[in-house]
Amino acid sequence: MSALAAQGTAADVRPALEALARDLELLRDSVRFELVAVDEELTRIRAALQMVSGALGEGDATGPLSADEEPRWVIRAADPDPGVRFSALVRLGRKRTDRSVRASRDRLSDVDAMVVWQAIRNLSVFRERSAAPEIAQGLDHDKAIVREIAFEALLRLGAPTDIEFESVAPPAERVDAVRRLREWADGLR
Repeated sequence: MSALAAQGTAADVRPALEALARDLELLRDSVRFELVAVDEELTRIRAALQMVSGALGEGDATGPLSADEEPRWVIRAADPDPGVRFSALVRLGRKRTDRSVRASRDRLSDVDAMVVWQAIRNLSVFRERSAAPEIAQGLDHDKAIVREIAFEALLRLGAPTDIEFESVAPPAERVDAVRRLREWADGLR
């Protein structure tokens, strides 16, 4: 190939690469915006949780639950209100107990993405390897934030780090990574 032909090819590719770079910057900014919104919502929910805990006379909302408090928060983890379910999981996530693990596993199929997010987070913090197959189901969730926490949780539980998974990639581009991660998780049974 002549040098002139190579320059023509490079000139044709450059606009496409520049457009791709702009698209990636927009995607990055969009994800950042979504994460900021999620962080603000979590802050609002934490404040509400502390207010509710104080009103219920349950003391410090940041420490582990007492043996008397835990059953009440397990019940709240199944409340019809997603904010209450989320708050309950936050409280239950302070300490690994059989009840907190069970309540978190029960919420993995919740209709509210933030409740699922917190359930996965709890199981990750608890290093609950037996929940890996259930957590792996989150890799196909319709919300990218749930897909991302599911991937991070699986890595924390020991999944291979050489599997590249992009939570914001189109479903067709995630198929191989999801398959490999699920195979790893199913191997833990």
